[in-house]
Amino acid sequence: MARAEGRPYETSAQQHRRRAAALRDEARALRSESALLQERTELITGLLVSTLETEELSRSGTGETFSLRAARVRAAVRLVRARLRNWLERAGASPEETADILLACSEACANAVEHPVEPKRHLFEVEARQTPTEIELAVRDFGTWRNEQSGGYRGRGLAMILALMDATEIVTGENETTIVMRRARRTAA
Repeated sequence: MARAEGRPYETSAQQHRRRAAALRDEARALRSESALLQERTELITGLLVSTLETEELSRSGTGETFSLRAARVRAAVRLVRARLRNWLERAGASPEETADILLACSEACANAVEHPVEPKRHLFEVEARQTPTEIELAVRDFGTWRNEQSGGYRGRGLAMILALMDATEIVTGENETTIVMRRARRTAA
């Protein structure tokens, strides 16, 4: 057996350990690069949403209905809140109703962004309608739900929605999940 130039004889186990160490270093570098790209993506989508927030808000909903479709990115939840707040105020919702509905809708949107399993489309939709007696919202994603309970500080969104709204229904289909929320009007529209 000839000795490799500048390297003593290596056993097979030593070669495997050296290769494994090199692969771990490469994996660390890829994770770091991936985290940087994710940060940049969040920054860009945040800037895009900020631009969209300053646009004409009335285009999201007029009169009795509201509708908005957005990409499944966290910054889009902020856009939904801004547009829905404008619609609710124009619909004559009280400040208390507006705050409660916005919080419930934000939680449903956050779930639609973060939790769909195997989504068929990477977007979510928010639709709302008002009548003289109630406001109804539907937040739809295009995946299925996980059947797991989170510990710690996560997993409280649905409990908040149930507490803030008068009625909540979760409708699941093969490729979508919709949270339908209703709130009785406390003031005249």
